[in-house]
Amino acid sequence: MVALIVCCRGSNLYSKLPIYRQFWLHKTYKKQLLVACDICRRYSGLKSVAETYLLPYKDTLLKKKTLFGQKAFNLYNTKLFNSNFTLSASLCSVWRTSVKYVKFSGSYIVPLLWNKRNISHSNYICIRSHYTLMAAYSVMLLTCKYFNCHRRTIVERASQVIRSNPPWRILFFGTDNFAIATLKALNENRICQSSRLVETLEVVSNRGQTPVRKYSEEVGLRVYDWPFKSVINHYDVGVVISFGHLIPDSIIHQFPYGILNVHPSLLPRWRGASPIIHTILNGDMETGISVMEIRPRHFDIGPLLMQRKYPVSDRMTTFGLADILAPSGGQLLLKCLENLPTLENYEVEQTNRGVTYAHKIVPAMANIDWVNQTCVDIDHQYRAIHEIYPLRSSWNGHTVKLLNMIHPKDLSVSHVESVLNIFWHCDIDDLLPGMPVFDKEENCLLIRCKDGMVGFTHIIIKKKMNAQAFYNGYMSNSQHQGICFESIPNHLNKDIFREKTLVYSEHQHNRSM
Repeated sequence: MVALIVCCRGSNLYSKLPIYRQFWLHKTYKKQLLVACDICRRYSGLKSVAETYLLPYKDTLLKKKTLFGQKAFNLYNTKLFNSNFTLSASLCSVWRTSVKYVKFSGSYIVPLLWNKRNISHSNYICIRSHYTLMAAYSVMLLTCKYFNCHRRTIVERASQVIRSNPPWRILFFGTDNFAIATLKALNENRICQSSRLVETLEVVSNRGQTPVRKYSEEVGLRVYDWPFKSVINHYDVGVVISFGHLIPDSIIHQFPYGILNVHPSLLPRWRGASPIIHTILNGDMETGISVMEIRPRHFDIGPLLMQRKYPVSDRMTTFGLADILAPSGGQLLLKCLENLPTLENYEVEQTNRGVTYAHKIVPAMANIDWVNQTCVDIDHQYRAIHEIYPLRSSWNGHTVKLLNMIHPKDLSVSHVESVLNIFWHCDIDDLLPGMPVFDKEENCLLIRCKDGMVGFTHIIIKKKMNAQAFYNGYMSNSQHQGICFESIPNHLNKDIFREKTLVYSEHQHNRSM
């Protein structure tokens, strides 16, 4: 009874699992199948039955060397399954290859194990607690169902030979300027005569003249429009960078080595659409590049193949950091492609500790909250956002934009105090948050915030002007004296520890980079 209940759970959990995604299946169920292997091989009766039915399939597989046969051959030679091709070894290999054996395993061998009670109580508890053999049984039954529904696609994929060494056939998914550096590195490697890792390279991009599409057409790469339901040609691996769409599992599983993502952060920190912006916004002293294998239905949760760290200076901006990480991501990806099968076998799942989410920025994040933000906070906000959205505030009923911020280290406390004492005859504690003061020496506008003063050299109010012009035209007017810049909430770090809910569809995917 317990077996039936757990099998039903397994059926619900794995009901959409394709059988031709070999590497993913092997890594996902390795622990369960290992325990099943240890338990099943103890029973000579079952072993003899398994060998009787499976040895003919083994010989056929090893001769054909197909996609499934090559995987079965690799498993047969590993230390994990080295017991003369027993039942448990077959659960990992032949079960994904022959629909006849799938039906045989689901309808005869596994029920025999339970109905005849050829297993001790302790081993029964082990299986029940780890979802081992029962989970494998559920997947086998569903595999049989999937095979019957998708027989034609599976047979076509089975006729291909999976490559174990470069050069690779690559399909690239991307849209924006950040993706071009990696695409360029792949294309240059394709053209290179020595140490070639890329054999063919084709591109998928949004409709319209995206930066990736424009570059691809310039260098003669074939470009496909997104969305499409299935991969048009045969590829070994996919690469996705700044694509802006969730790729469904029906496409992911058509690549023998999956789809790799080059992500500009040290995952699991800053999963999401804007990792570089949030790195600067939160004052991170270190960032990096992560190469991971993508998973369907969620962004940036897949296992990691390789990471590389980079320091972040205290004057770095979003575009400046992107210019450093973009070419570095291309080089790191090429390093992964040199030994892709080995890296995928030893990939590391992301930890659940330290997970943060870099949600897409919105114009409201450019607002300045003078009451609650410190000098450092405003500096981080400026360096992260000003190249996309100028920092904004409100003064005397007018929306203003503040430009060319002076770095806090260049605006010493002693200088600010001298300006206030000599020219304005006041102390910094006498000023309310948002109160502006004109600095004649530096020709900048000093504005009070939570813990000090920040400086800007230019402002836009109706039109762009420098601090001197703003003082002469507005601040020096007696009617405008004492008017403060208004604090406007910006919610800069809202939901960074929570993943936003995604509405997923096979045909409609919504994400912007």
